[in-house]
Amino acid sequence: MVSARPVHSALREPCSLTRPSENDKMKLDLYIKTWCPWCHRAVDELNRLGYSYTVLDIEADPQAAKQMMSLSGQSRVPTLTAGLHVLADFGPEELAPFFKKHGIVNSAK
Repeated sequence: MVSARPVHSALREPCSLTRPSENDKMKLDLYIKTWCPWCHRAVDELNRLGYSYTVLDIEADPQAAKQMMSLSGQSRVPTLTAGLHVLADFGPEELAPFFKKHGIVNSAK
């Protein structure tokens, strides 16, 4: 018997679907599936680092799934986009190097 895992509170919030633009290069969008343990770890790490981001549930929103696949060329989650930069199918330890490589600064710190 499979027991249901509680959904991370950040994954329950409604999301807006937006496309990256030249004027919004470092907006962070996190594409997830609510049951995905790697997605929960990504949310926890982004929160620990203090970044603001938008959660897009690709199972609840087919348009978000299409957008993620178009931007990343794949269907695995978590996938993070920062404007035109994409980090697909990643572990939390990959976030800080990705941010550093692309000059993504946490404005809250």
